[in-house]
Amino acid sequence: PASVWPYLGAARTLSDLGHHNEALTLLDEAERNCGPAPELVSGRLDLLRQVGEWHRARSLAREAAAAAPHHFGLWMQRFRAELLLSGEEEVEACLDAAPAVSVGEIARLHHLRGQAAAERWRLDEAIAHYERALSLRPDDAWTLGDLVRARILTLDLVAARADLARQTRLTAASAVLQERSPNLSQTHLGQILDEFMLDREALAQLTALRDAPAEARIEPLCAIVRRFPDYTPAAMMLLIGLRLAGRLAPTPTDDSCPGAAIPRKVMQYWDGSDPPAEIAALMQSWRDMHPHYQFRLFDDGSAQAFLRENCSADTLRAYRRARERAQKADIFRLAYLFAEGGYYIDADDRCLAPLDTVVPQHVRLALYQEDYGTIGNNFIGAAPQHPVLGLALDLAVSAVNRGDNDILWFSTGPGLLTRALSRTIASSNLALPVWLRSLAILPRVELHRAMAMHCQVGYKNTERHWGQTAFAQRRKSAVKQNVGA
Repeated sequence: PASVWPYLGAARTLSDLGHHNEALTLLDEAERNCGPAPELVSGRLDLLRQVGEWHRARSLAREAAAAAPHHFGLWMQRFRAELLLSGEEEVEACLDAAPAVSVGEIARLHHLRGQAAAERWRLDEAIAHYERALSLRPDDAWTLGDLVRARILTLDLVAARADLARQTRLTAASAVLQERSPNLSQTHLGQILDEFMLDREALAQLTALRDAPAEARIEPLCAIVRRFPDYTPAAMMLLIGLRLAGRLAPTPTDDSCPGAAIPRKVMQYWDGSDPPAEIAALMQSWRDMHPHYQFRLFDDGSAQAFLRENCSADTLRAYRRARERAQKADIFRLAYLFAEGGYYIDADDRCLAPLDTVVPQHVRLALYQEDYGTIGNNFIGAAPQHPVLGLALDLAVSAVNRGDNDILWFSTGPGLLTRALSRTIASSNLALPVWLRSLAILPRVELHRAMAMHCQVGYKNTERHWGQTAFAQRRKSAVKQNVGA
């Protein structure tokens, strides 16, 4: 009873099962029995961050790191909270205060400096830090994953493949135990890397622009997007180029706009009629912060009814044919927002502040940019009949009804939304500054101030979540045969 480790293991397991309040209560009991051990504080911070209590986690992490300034683990918890929510100066101050002494701690500090640089799109600087970290700890799969992503985005694809192969070897045993393929192509990073290699001519044109100044890349990248509209990497590079050139900075509010361009309503989706308590609590957080908004929660049946009444037969057919629950949700959010407008929020996202604190009133499309340069689709705000969402819906419906075998991230998820946005930007008859005036593509840290994304919930550890099935080895029948034998 005086050991912290069983408590921490039990709390993590409860959290994985979706019992977050019970997990935190268990840590309270552990503190009463074991005292305020740093490991328990760190475990509590992990849980708070996982369930989306990010502001609370940052406040507690700052207090804990100040009380134990030489404890690297508590400092690292503070850094992770600062990176989610804080500005560049606060993050740098945190890095400068790191109590790194051992080789392992110095390696991790370089890794985290790389993450901070990558968050601001200083990718060459990030790569240098990742390489320094790996020179000290060559077998760190976490650092290798971040390095592979940075190499892909700087188009150093040969090195990216070599590093991904190295990471895949390090994680092969756990992949097999979890019934995932140990093949490097059967990973999310591997799929993105393969997508870059898919069109050699388009890749050569992107590579030729790699060292050009950010502003000078934009028009040539638009031309590449127009010529290769289905090549997701071209779309990604255009959006990264716009970010680096400062073209995606927030525009001043248009005072002539009498009201919000995006309707004040929130739509969410859960395929079953009764969401689990943990999901219901996350959904309630949006209602609590937006008392004057209209809310609609759809399940599979009500989604099909909406599509039948408001959309084409092809759209309803694609929804029904979608092979994953998440793919159905992908299609439905596009169809609903194109027809009605408003905000779509994923069921595993927690509201931290009102939307109008981060979304300018005059914009007609509000999105955010992921660490791949892509557009996330777990948060979308749009005026009705927005052309980007219309194009995305058309592309998604066509892909599913054709029977395309791309993973849903490309066919109906962020990859699709990224292509639709970049194609619309590149092909618009409006001048680019005029078009961008009605668009908000938020950096992640800005959106994080209002929304905690991808909270840990129990269903993610089951086959209800696409991440558990996208790269799974379908070996259950073989296992049954072996048992029968």
